[in-house]
Amino acid sequence: MTKALDKEKVKKAARNSIPLSIKTYTLPHETEIYLEEVLKVFLEEFGQDHLKDRLAYCMKELAVNAKKANTKRVYFKEKNLNIDNEEDYKIGMKTFKSDTLNNIDHYLELQKQAGL
Repeated sequence: MTKALDKEKVKKAARNSIPLSIKTYTLPHETEIYLEEVLKVFLEEFGQDHLKDRLAYCMKELAVNAKKANTKRVYFKEKNLNIDNEEDYKIGMKTFKSDTLNNIDHYLELQKQAGL
């Protein structure tokens, strides 16, 4: 079920330069739609709704990249590898994709526990 959008809250945030934050551990289609609605209301408040499609694309790319980065963080931590060490990074990346795809629920739970 998609969360109902509080348009007045978004408009108030836009008018008063109040940051909006949305925390999610997955990015299902319903969440993408919700984020696009928030963006639409925000841009309409400034008469810039013509930018919605371009900015929605950028926002989705950033969200997907952040999701992958957070998965990498917990994966490397679990494997006792230093993500900032070149050798550890090479070792971790050899199995990152297959390990995380085969057990994504586990890594999503680790992200929740880490507050990512």
